[in-house]
Amino acid sequence: MMVGLAFHLLLTAAYALAAVQRLPRLQAAAETLLVLLLPFFGFAILVVWHITCHLLHTGALPLYEEGRQRAMISLEPLAYQADVVPLQDTYLLGDARLRRRLFTDAIKQEVVNNEAVLRQAVHDEDREIAYYAVSLMTARAEKLAAELYALEQQLRAAGADDEPLLRRYVETLEAFLASGSGDEVSRREKRGALLSALAALAKAHPESTLYFEQALRQLLASGAYGQAEAVLRDYARQHPGEEGPYLCELRLALARRQPERMAAVVQALKTLPCRLSADALAAIRYWDRRPEHE
Repeated sequence: MMVGLAFHLLLTAAYALAAVQRLPRLQAAAETLLVLLLPFFGFAILVVWHITCHLLHTGALPLYEEGRQRAMISLEPLAYQADVVPLQDTYLLGDARLRRRLFTDAIKQEVVNNEAVLRQAVHDEDREIAYYAVSLMTARAEKLAAELYALEQQLRAAGADDEPLLRRYVETLEAFLASGSGDEVSRREKRGALLSALAALAKAHPESTLYFEQALRQLLASGAYGQAEAVLRDYARQHPGEEGPYLCELRLALARRQPERMAAVVQALKTLPCRLSADALAAIRYWDRRPEHE
């Protein structure tokens, strides 16, 4: 009995030592506890599990690994490293000085790509963070405005038939609107220019669904549901029997809080003769089982 107990404790200690060296601490602690509480069986289960994961090339615990990578914080040096500290996670740091240093370094390095985080930083109680955030947003807005002006001049000279130029114009307009730049009047104007450019591209490429969906995404984001209905009708007319218009209609019905319409769209999706994508199947599974679609 004593020999078995001693062997079990030795096995547990050896497993703990090996786990700590190659696994995140939380995962190592959980696996060691399993080995300790289930003598021999716990060890056997984990060995079989790790071997199976290795043979399937999935790794031991990708979710743990992802969590470990997101949780890593480098304090030496104190410069911001985008691949080590996700910027939104700097708000979780208790040390105000460290948070300020990481955030301002990130802004100075111009690696802040999340506009929502940047807008949050504008209202930060730390004046230095707010100052740098406002400065970066202003600089980006000016850069985008200059790029749009240059593209508009080029389009006037080349005409709307220059599709590569028109696509660049669309990308820049989308970036401008996503950044939150400009007042309501200028944003409405830029959104109108974007919709016109997308309509021209959709007309030139009737086989493509991309431009219809980009237009609908913008209209839903701005709450222009009447215009969205018109674009959706054109989309459905150009692509009958395809799932794309139905998925867009489902989003529109959800935005307009129309549960009966959502139910009808889900049923129509289920009867389509074409092979459905993973997104369409996921939408059917999710909404078909929700009573009254809340």
